[in-house]
Amino acid sequence: MTRERQSGFSVIEALVAVAIMAAAILPLATLQGQVSRTAARQQQMQASLAAERSAMAMLRDANMMEAPEGAFDLGGGSVLRWQARPISRAATTNAGGFSVALYAIDARVIDGNGREIVKFSVDQIGWRRADAR
Repeated sequence: MTRERQSGFSVIEALVAVAIMAAAILPLATLQGQVSRTAARQQQMQASLAAERSAMAMLRDANMMEAPEGAFDLGGGSVLRWQARPISRAATTNAGGFSVALYAIDARVIDGNGREIVKFSVDQIGWRRADAR
């Protein structure tokens, strides 16, 4: 009896090849998960930054002496809410007859689901005509 030589792979060789492939692919799958999480965090941070910029633009035009608290609709279901408190005494300007004071503003941007997108604080001047008390 002579044994004929067969060509191809044995079952053991195939299993070893599958194990090597699995060991090589596992770190790639882990890396893909990390990349996905990083991309989601980056997207959330960009949305937060855009909301903060919009809120700052709206607050720039607000007069804290006349409206120490309030809300603005930022569109897309987002709302800016703020509360301001004076951190200096009101002073009357020499030119123009205005009463001015510095205010500390605590602001929050809330999405349509009531979730806080961003929270920040800023100082800003409030004013009114000195004769309009």
